[in-house]
Amino acid sequence: DYLHAVIIAKEKNPSIITEPQVADMVSVAIRWCQEAHRADPRAVYPFLVWNYLWRAGASIVHNHAQILLTHRPYAAPARIERVREEYRCRYGSEYYDDLFSAHVAIGLGLVYRGARIMAHLTPRKEHEVAILTESPHDLAPALAKVLECYRNIGVQSYNAAVYMPPLGEEGYYAAWVVDRGDLHSRTSDIGGMELYAGTPVVTSDPFRLMEHLTAVMLP
Repeated sequence: DYLHAVIIAKEKNPSIITEPQVADMVSVAIRWCQEAHRADPRAVYPFLVWNYLWRAGASIVHNHAQILLTHRPYAAPARIERVREEYRCRYGSEYYDDLFSAHVAIGLGLVYRGARIMAHLTPRKEHEVAILTESPHDLAPALAKVLECYRNIGVQSYNAAVYMPPLGEEGYYAAWVVDRGDLHSRTSDIGGMELYAGTPVVTSDPFRLMEHLTAVMLP
């Protein structure tokens, strides 16, 4: 890809994921982006992705994340930015703020240490969680708690991604985490409906997920 690095955890056991480890991963990613930008000033769009174990597309078992810095945003973050701009023009308010307020109104949102967390009402796949912050420092505590919740409910593999503002600009940090299924299952969690109908087939209940998130964040 454009500019790319792999961040590898010191801990060999991939199931051990702590708040300091997540904070270090985010910090390293941001520092790398700053250095990469100095090498290529055109690269200003960061994207952090974490594929946890093989069901989620990881090529190695050792816990690792990937950070990318590009001269134009990837399609999914760019689409969200278009939605935010169109929403702002039409309604005069911030899309992310209203999205979180709507989730809180139906019992699917909470605030944890500066981060706004949602059990997503319309998830891409099972047990999707969204985290919104205005500072990268608020990401790690919330993400670590989401992963603790995942362990509690038996999630074995997941994808996570963080959409960040362009370098040098203020904005939202939006993290997305989704369950990718049983490590021992031979059945894929992605099929024709997802690929060609554009419609995810989801069996998990976001309200049940919210109960588990609340249990670990607001005991």
